[in-house]
Amino acid sequence: MATIENGAPVATSTSLEDRIPVRNGELLFSKDQIVTATDATRNFKRVREQAKNRPQFIQGRTGEIEVAVLDFSMLQDLMAQIEELRMERFYDECAQRLEDVDAGRDQAVPIEDVLGRDWEQTLTMAGGALTDEDLFE
Repeated sequence: MATIENGAPVATSTSLEDRIPVRNGELLFSKDQIVTATDATRNFKRVREQAKNRPQFIQGRTGEIEVAVLDFSMLQDLMAQIEELRMERFYDECAQRLEDVDAGRDQAVPIEDVLGRDWEQTLTMAGGALTDEDLFE
């Protein structure tokens, strides 16, 4: 749900999807979120305050959007979502590879063959080159 402030809608939802809407891979934003670089320089406090609700887009001399100003919590949420998606993709790929091996479409390679001498070093390190007493002395 949005409220109206100074004639422009302001997001009241804390949902990242509501605060930074995307459709078909494109950011959706309104003209009131676009600020010229000159105006942003002169009124940066206002731009920062508005960015707490919705991202503000700084427009350069050529008319291109050059910079986005957004609330730090939005950035944190975006980064957390990106990391979550990366991990999902990683686990999906691992599951697909295991499925391919199980179905005979691919062949597993022993880790010793992949790591070679590094594998031997890993085994000796894991074998207790240091005792717990030595480690926590």
